[in-house]
Parts: sequence; C-alpha cells; structure tokens
Amino acid sequence: MELKLKKITENKIGFKITSLSESKRLSEIILISHDLNLNYNTIRRFFGVVKSVKASNHTLDTLAIFNGYKNYNDFLISFGLQDKWKTELLIIDLIHEKSDKELLKLINEKIHLERDFYIKFIQIIRELILIKNYKLLVKIFKLKQTQQIYFSFDDLLLIGISIGKLLKKINLENTESHKLLLLKNFQDLVITINVDYSNLNTYYEKVISLIYKNSKRKDLLEFCKGVLNVNIYLQNKKNQQFYTLTYNDNFHPILKSRIYSQHILKNKIDIINTLENYFILNKKEDELPIEYFFEIIFSSILTKNFKVMDWIIKKVNSHRNYNQFFKFEHYQNFIFMKLLFHRKNNDSLSIDNLLEYFTFNDFNRSYRGVVDQYIYIFKHHTNNFNKENNYLDLYLKNSEKMNLPFFTKKYLLTYFD
Repeated sequence: MELKLKKITENKIGFKITSLSESKRLSEIILISHDLNLNYNTIRRFFGVVKSVKASNHTLDTLAIFNGYKNYNDFLISFGLQDKWKTELLIIDLIHEKSDKELLKLINEKIHLERDFYIKFIQIIRELILIKNYKLLVKIFKLKQTQQIYFSFDDLLLIGISIGKLLKKINLENTESHKLLLLKNFQDLVITINVDYSNLNTYYEKVISLIYKNSKRKDLLEFCKGVLNVNIYLQNKKNQQFYTLTYNDNFHPILKSRIYSQHILKNKIDIINTLENYFILNKKEDELPIEYFFEIIFSSILTKNFKVMDWIIKKVNSHRNYNQFFKFEHYQNFIFMKLLFHRKNNDSLSIDNLLEYFTFNDFNRSYRGVVDQYIYIFKHHTNNFNKENNYLDLYLKNSEKMNLPFFTKKYLLTYFD
C-alpha cells in the first residue's frame, strides 16, 4: 500500500519525486496546504531518491492526511475499499463494450503480473464463452501469458475445471470455435485438464474427435485416443477396435499412465508384468509419484481388476502430506480404490480405518459423474451405508442421466463377485 500512497501523492501534486528539488517542493506544499512538517530528506528516502529506510508512522500519517485521509490506517481501509473491485469491473465493462484491444492490453500489461491472474483469467474466459466471442478467445489464447508454464499446477486445475464446465456451451458449428479448440494453450489449460468422462455420450466425445482429426501434436493425439478408448469401453461397443497408443518418455506422467491403462481396458493377460516394466521405466529412488498412477487407478476401478489394485497399493507411497491440491485429489482417488479393494476382501477393519480421514467429496471434479457410480456401488455393498439411501436407485438414475449403457444394474450387483 505504500506504493499506492506514493502514486496518489504524485498524481495529486502533478509531478514525480525523483530529485532533491522536487522533494523540497513537496515538503513546502504539505506545509502550506496542511500546516504539517515533513522534512525533504524524509521525502527523498520515502520516494527512493536516496537509499530508503522503513517509513515511520509520522511519514505515513502525514502523507495520508495530505491525500485527504484521517491517518495512514484510514487510508489503508478507505483506499482498499475504493480499489477493491476496480479491475474486475473494468474487465466486465471491456467485455460487454466489445473493447477487444483494451482487454488484450489489460491482460498483456497489467493483470498477468498479479498473483490472482488465474482468477481474473477464468472470469474473462467464462464470460467470453457465454457470449460466444470466439475471435477474442483465440487472440487471448495466442498470448504468451496464457502458456501453461505461467501457472502452477494447482492453478491449472482450477482453470481447467472452471472453464471446462462451459465446453458444452461452445457452438461446434462455428468454425471460429474450432480454431479455439485447436490452440495449444487452450488444449493445455482446458482440454487435457477437464477430462469429462461423464459427458462422453454428448458434447465431450465430439470435442475430442474434432481435436483428434485436426491436431498434429503427438501428445494430444495419444491423449485423444485414450479418451476415445474409454468411450468405446463405456458404450459397450465390443465390435469396435480400440485405438493403439504410443508411449513416449517425454510425455506428462498422467498421459503416461493413460497409455499404460489401455492394457487394463484390453484385459491384457500379463498385465502385472507390463505394469512392473512401467514402474521400472519411470521410478525415482524406488518410488513413483502418485500422478504416474492416475489413469491406472481409474481403469482398475472401471474394469474391476482387483489384481491391479493390489499391485497399485503395494507400489504407492501411502503418505498423506501433500502440499499441492492436485496431488491431494490424486491421493483421494487412490484411497477410494483401496476402499473398493478392501470391500472385495471383506476387510471391515481396514475400511473403518480409511474412513476416519477420507470423505467422498474430494475426487477429481471432471470425473465426478462416473466416480459417483462407484460411490453408490461401494455404499450399496457396505453395511456402514446401505441403510442411509437407496443407492441402487441413485446409481440407475445417474446411469440414465449420463446415458452410458455400461452401468447396468447387474454391474452394480455383481461388482465384488
């Protein structure tokens, strides 16, 4: 806030404090206008004309009074309120006034430097998707500042899910929207983060198919093939051949896990040996970070492959001290898989121990609809829960909503057989 105090002081007097003469001049102005003494050397130090030191309460109070506040504390409260939603309101105005150049300039020169850029970025992109301004969206996602490297992975998770929820609103008949979907930055920030298995039978399969047919990115083509294979599996298209995925050591860990999870979907006979090779190929000091198991965990649950679950449990380090949200979510997926595994083995004690620090609300958000099916399966078959609700009924309603023929009544009833 001291920087803002300097700025509003210079704005008020109409010149910048960069020299001894300007410091003396401000000192005289304050004395004449408010009968307050502020030594010109103090002003020089405060504005960085000479080596600065921590500003005293007297200096801060005097400059605050000069700018119309009761004291520095009043400035902190009042100026903060005046400035609170300034940028957010400006963004809304620029979007709805169709001031595209000004909005791009704002992103380029100001808000990308702010710590909460990802929040404002989400606001901008969601607004533009809703009003279908695909041309401006394309321009924004071409900016250097929207590259994946400029965000933390936790930020990416929020961006991907928040914007990904609106993918269904994109008009695929509009060719401008195709340009957006095929931009690398959009794919990295949204498409590969928000994997919407729950809507594979509606818009999401169309989005992935469009990208698969038009993209030249090796990693994204493998990603698309992996998602389309899950769609084949969930649609019970037994006569349709799976796409073949190609492994690359430079791929992201989650994509690597997606590629190896295909062996589970295809019910490969020597699956454990295959997974052991994967572990050896990627391990670091006899350990593999949890993100390397992400899709393998999901596929083991999907296929009821308890042998693979057992292998995963033996390989994953069971510590819970994750300082990143995305790793925490991955760990929650792992714990839920363990619950299913222990239910299969009628291990009530292990289930009770896990439930002490586990909730059913902390899963990957984009998988939520599909994951809900397994929550219903688990609760239907577990004494702790089966009297609370009719989980079979909830399961069947959710299956109908997603329109995925894979989730039959028999699948729930025989899951642990």
